[in-house]
Amino acid sequence: GALREPKEIFSAHKFLLIASVFIVLWTVFFIGPSFRFLTILTPFLVLPVALLFDTLYHYKFAAPGFVTRQKIKFPTRSLIFAGLILFFSFEVAYSYNNQIAYYPLGPIPWFSSKIRYENYNWGYNDLDRFFKKELAGKLPARVFDMRYKFLEKLRDVNLLEAKRSGLEPYPALIAYYGNFDDGAKLWVLERLMTYHGWPVIALKDYFDMLKENGNDYFDKAGFKQYYFIVMTNIEPVPQVREFTKDAPYQGIFNKRGDEIFRIYRISKI
Repeated sequence: GALREPKEIFSAHKFLLIASVFIVLWTVFFIGPSFRFLTILTPFLVLPVALLFDTLYHYKFAAPGFVTRQKIKFPTRSLIFAGLILFFSFEVAYSYNNQIAYYPLGPIPWFSSKIRYENYNWGYNDLDRFFKKELAGKLPARVFDMRYKFLEKLRDVNLLEAKRSGLEPYPALIAYYGNFDDGAKLWVLERLMTYHGWPVIALKDYFDMLKENGNDYFDKAGFKQYYFIVMTNIEPVPQVREFTKDAPYQGIFNKRGDEIFRIYRISKI
């Protein structure tokens, strides 16, 4: 219908069409080249695909209210059918490769998506599972002050519920070092502090506080168990390298078997 009566179609759907053009221009010229934002174009890219299927449908079936067209004959019909099978097969394989498989195969963008980086299996989920197991049945015996009062209220409510559940107080401190992805750090580490009250701090801040307040500052504050998380994909600064030299650690591996994190655990009980 859109090809036969463009003026009527535009008059009936002008708001949708104008909005679509506006979003395309806004995305291309203002949001910029970030691929993850281009996903908002998906509903509008569906429209020409729907138009294609509508046209093919009315070539094959004569429906009331539409201009009768000659049915597509063999071999054209078979070629269209084979093309559709190939198209949908590729879409299924592409979706599996990028959304389900641990690590996508093939070059970008033909077989793997550039935005796959957003949910790539770097090993953060494995780090999350480590602390879920390590801190199971425990609640923080010491906490840090938080920047915002509403977060402290949320933390206090969760701590009160944990105490009522009979969880064991555990005087642990978690410090991290490396080029952590901000989103993953927010979900894996900062979530432990925001929702559960566990003290989480950057290793740089840990060293700065020791320098300012003395090497026994955290010990005097009541911390007895220390977890130092160090990423393996960067060369640590001399202070971190000296701190972890010859110290025992537990490796955290991703699904491919690469060691991503080293967790140095120090107990002072």
